Amino acid sequence: MNNKLLIFCQGIQKSKIIASILSHSPRECVIIRSLYDINIEVRSEIQEAINLVIAYITGNIAYFTDLGKIWEINADIFNPNSVLKSLEGIVQKGSFSEMEPIIDLSTGAIPANIGLYLFALKYKIKNISFCFPGERYERTEGLAVTEKYQKEIEFARTNQYNIPLISAKIQNFDEEILFALGKAEGGKINTLQRLNEKLNRIVSSKTLMGLSRQCDKLNTLGLISSRRVGKNKKIILTSSGRQYIKFKEFNKPSLKLIWQRNKI
Repeated sequence: MNNKLLIFCQGIQKSKIIASILSHSPRECVIIRSLYDINIEVRSEIQEAINLVIAYITGNIAYFTDLGKIWEINADIFNPNSVLKSLEGIVQKGSFSEMEPIIDLSTGAIPANIGLYLFALKYKIKNISFCFPGERYERTEGLAVTEKYQKEIEFARTNQYNIPLISAKIQNFDEEILFALGKAEGGKINTLQRLNEKLNRIVSSKTLMGLSRQCDKLNTLGLISSRRVGKNKKIILTSSGRQYIKFKEFNKPSLKLIWQRNKI
């Protein structure tokens, strides 16, 4: 049995999800599912799509020889950092540590797929794929439902491509600086000394020097705007920085089992 873990985002195009599972033959899947910032109508469509995927798998279980479980994990799919942090939570708990991860960038919102790619970069996951939806490109008018699904899925499987992992490294940074700025009026702090006070850290030249380097790193990442004003450094939280700290507003992600193979 394959020991693969397929990770992808929620979406309403069923052919891509089913095609990806058929192509990679994972033992388990994790669907990143958003319960935030989505209206009731869209949420209902997504739930219907997931239900149809599960129904298709159950009805054609002979084709899914290795698949044993499907999980959901919550994230804000319009916030790449929330997706990254949710998946990191799985890693930190040791879940799926013995499995080979595969990232599928076909489904869901673009920010979520950016988060998935960031996760692949950070953990050097080289198996990344993308496929085009049969629902959009295949003509299935007049076909029976089963035949329609099959034609759309085959199109998606045929038009599936590997995505290269670029040579880049995601460095760790001092995220507490962002949270301190988020609590400051206007997201602004005018000196490193004042920032250090907000962080409640020991006052020393070494601490302030380290804080300055971390601000430079966050500035490079676009999470803050940092510039010198005389002898001081003015630090402002950017819109990207605000988006980063937004994931803290949500509950800690947890895995939810939504399908399991019948062992009988």
